[in-house]
Amino acid sequence: MTAGKKLISCKINSQTGIPIIVDAKQAIINDVMFTDSNGLKIEKASWGQKINVWIDQKELIGEKLEIVVWDNDIEGDGTVKIFSIPNYNQ
Repeated sequence: MTAGKKLISCKINSQTGIPIIVDAKQAIINDVMFTDSNGLKIEKASWGQKINVWIDQKELIGEKLEIVVWDNDIEGDGTVKIFSIPNYNQ
């Protein structure tokens, strides 16, 4: 679905539906970065280091997110952690 005004209707069985116009939003992620506990951007982290994920977004509030953190080392890429956020609220 694209963003913009959309006409939708809801009906049960053969009853007449009630049409309404809704304003559909398009979620956009502009940038994502990892930060340390002071909010400073970091490029690398060590095992056990607490990190934060900063997301520059538009219309993402209330959306379900899944963030996958990868490890890039001599053994190759591998998933380190998967975070599921059921209701993103910034």
